[in-house]
Amino acid sequence: MNTHRDRFLMLIVLSVLIAAVAVSCDSSDPPVSAGAKVKETVEFGRENAEAELAALWLSGELTAPKALYQTIKDDLSDIRAAYTDSIAELEIEFVPPWEPSQVLVGLTQSGVEKLRAGEFPEFDELNDLFHLAELDTKFHGHSRLAILTFEGRQHPARIAAPYESLDDVRYAEPNGFVGDWGNVYPWRLDEGMSYLWRDAWGDCPAGCINSRFWYFRVTDAGIEYVGTFEKWVDPEPPWWGEAKAAYFRYRTGHYE
Repeated sequence: MNTHRDRFLMLIVLSVLIAAVAVSCDSSDPPVSAGAKVKETVEFGRENAEAELAALWLSGELTAPKALYQTIKDDLSDIRAAYTDSIAELEIEFVPPWEPSQVLVGLTQSGVEKLRAGEFPEFDELNDLFHLAELDTKFHGHSRLAILTFEGRQHPARIAAPYESLDDVRYAEPNGFVGDWGNVYPWRLDEGMSYLWRDAWGDCPAGCINSRFWYFRVTDAGIEYVGTFEKWVDPEPPWWGEAKAAYFRYRTGHYE
């Protein structure tokens, strides 16, 4: 009986079940795709990187859903075509809060030794499962960090979950970006989609002080330019309660 492999498979099943429970609480965080399905669903870079990354962040899935990707791609193109002449800030593109397809894995000393000796089969199987492209180790002094970079544009939180379940792994997490920046935040509405653009300035490495927002809805009726306002200058408009959901979700991982 291969106890290591049996235990590994059990961990994968448990991680999927745990993620499935999380879905019932937060629909933006669907479960990690299991087993062979990962290899079937990995996309190795769609044509429009901005739309793919935006769909990846919004869906929370391992790879960007094709229908959502196409919707965001078309909507961003249509809004910019119609309004960029009067609102130059619409050229601001979506940037995710983390490096796609990259995970930071902190190991125990035992994990470091197993990895160096090529005796960490559970780790190796996950590397193969998610299409590892590069493994960079920082094993010196007290550092026991492995930086894993995978092929395609995959959601790093979905990759990290099964790694974190392994023995000899202290933590596994996305490689997040530092600082703040202007962005565009897509969001699902009952009747369609919304897009909140943000221009930001003022000490952005520490968190931009100033922000101006432009809000759009896209429904079957077409594009609706809802309005704009500048934080700390203008009073919050009536639509801000709806528009800010995507912004706060992006900035904090939670709703306000």
